[in-house]
Amino acid sequence: MADFEVLKEFRSKPVMKLRDKETGDEYFIKLASANEVETSIKAPFMQREGGILTVPKARELPTDDVPEAIRKTLAEKLAITGHKADRYLLTDALPCEVTVGSLDINKRDGMKALGGKPITSKEWESMMDAMRSLNQNGVENWDIASNLFVKRDKEGELKFYLIDFGNDGLSRSNPDAMFEDIGQLRKLQKDLIDAGMVAKPEPEKEKPAVHVIPKAKSFKRMEYIKDGLENGAPTMKWER
Repeated sequence: MADFEVLKEFRSKPVMKLRDKETGDEYFIKLASANEVETSIKAPFMQREGGILTVPKARELPTDDVPEAIRKTLAEKLAITGHKADRYLLTDALPCEVTVGSLDINKRDGMKALGGKPITSKEWESMMDAMRSLNQNGVENWDIASNLFVKRDKEGELKFYLIDFGNDGLSRSNPDAMFEDIGQLRKLQKDLIDAGMVAKPEPEKEKPAVHVIPKAKSFKRMEYIKDGLENGAPTMKWER
């Protein structure tokens, strides 16, 4: 059995942040459904390597490896939610604690997480493209505002982190629900633009008009036509 230190409890979710006393590694542990465990383990392998969006690695922890005190606390929190779950999911902890859904609520902490610089339109669209790729591979989240975290590092590089795939109340096989995450992100983008946390998309530049000259005549030859000048003046003759 691993020896964990509890770092943080979450009021409304059966989730706790832990530190492995032996290795010093930090994790989130959650009492999860079988579907969430399966999706959370699969999702990191479906993401684009080196992209702006990261899905942390996850694994299932056998019940016997979870300290009794932690099992009891998680069970109490699960009972409050009314959901059913009986598996223990261990996910690598994130290097940030600010969600995209909280950026316009707590602007001070939000701007601190962004390094004082709003998310650019290009950064937001890159994240959207990565999310579409996950959706196409059958990985959906359903609660983007609460589960998509964001942070800009000291070098100015922005990273998004996605966790929690546990909404079993919605069918992941429902074609009408495909890309529900994208719809939520579009709505959220508008709110964050209004709050000044995401930059407005740059207007598309108008393409210069292309003028096509109709082919009505073609050059035939050049001749010297006497026009009163001593040597004549060159002019062009066209054939119709």
